Formats: sequence, structure tokens, C-alpha cells
Amino acid sequence: MPRAKAVNSTRSGKPTLEDIDWAKNKHELVFALLDQLERPENFKVLFGKKDPSEVNTSRRSKTAMFKSIAEALFPEQFAGHADQLTARVKSRIETLRKQYNTHARRLRKTGEGVQHN
Repeated sequence: MPRAKAVNSTRSGKPTLEDIDWAKNKHELVFALLDQLERPENFKVLFGKKDPSEVNTSRRSKTAMFKSIAEALFPEQFAGHADQLTARVKSRIETLRKQYNTHARRLRKTGEGVQHN
């Protein structure tokens, strides 16, 4: 699995992370992230229950879920950069969700005929 590299920050001298290349190796990290999101225990907390009659037994917060997903994706770097990796995973999930909603909204339109964009 691709690694996030640590570099020195010029402001504080503390190591920070380089940008994560989510598209590297044919989007390997994105697919690993999607795999984590599809797990029932993660999906229920982050996106809600699939079945309304399902009992909500999870006591974990979204922040705890982002953190556990970051740890699963970046186990080697997580100890030294937990907060940074958690923020980056959260940001990527939000970006993917916005992209999905944009495409889904476009596909749900009916009655307008074929649109040539």
C-alpha cells in the first residue's frame, strides 16, 4: 500500500505529511478507503442505517471512525501523524461524497431530454 511521506514543516519544525496521492497505483488508496467505508460498522456511523428498522448499537462518533479508517490505511505513519492523517481521510471522504452527489443528481434528472455538455 502507498505510504504518506513525512517532511519537516518550516513553521513549527514538527514533521508534517506531504500530500497523499490518492490516484497513485490506479487509485489503490481510494479503493482501500471505499472498502473501509463499506464495512457495516463504519457505514452505519458515517452514513446512517441502511434499514430504518435496524437498531443503532454503535456508540462510536464520526471522528472515531475517521481515526480508525486512517489507522487502517496508514498503519506505519499513524503513530506519529494521527491527527493529520485523520483530517486527510475525513477530507477525502467528504470530497468523494460531494462528487458522488453531483453525479447522482445529474443522473436522476428526468424529463429534460438528452443534454449535450
